[in-house]
Amino acid sequence: MLAWQRIEGVIVGCIGGYSGGGAFQLEKFAKVNDTFYVTSETSLSDHFEKTVVSTAEDCQDFVLSFHDEEAWLDSDNLILNSTHSIKLDRAGDLLTCGTQVPPDLRRLFSMVGLISRVKQRKDENGEKEN
Repeated sequence: MLAWQRIEGVIVGCIGGYSGGGAFQLEKFAKVNDTFYVTSETSLSDHFEKTVVSTAEDCQDFVLSFHDEEAWLDSDNLILNSTHSIKLDRAGDLLTCGTQVPPDLRRLFSMVGLISRVKQRKDENGEKEN
């Protein structure tokens, strides 16, 4: 799961999913130029103004709003809220809100230890695209 916004030259958001060990992991982040700040390693408030920190928290709330918290606690599995599922597009085994993940954020998945896969495919000209 990934939600982000661009504000004041910073990409701010929240990333969540299951790590290789099977634990659910949720991290707020900010990216400036080529540097990522991830809450598992640092406090965003040590590096950014309140607007950036607040936006990261809003992104976290948005990500969590897609899941039925009571069912999640009862079953130890994420359960998608039906109110949000109607807003999502299916692309293979992924659900999206119709927005591609910016290439500069893809590195974030491996940085936080989440299981992810990006398939390369060829466009109509035979060029590779992600």
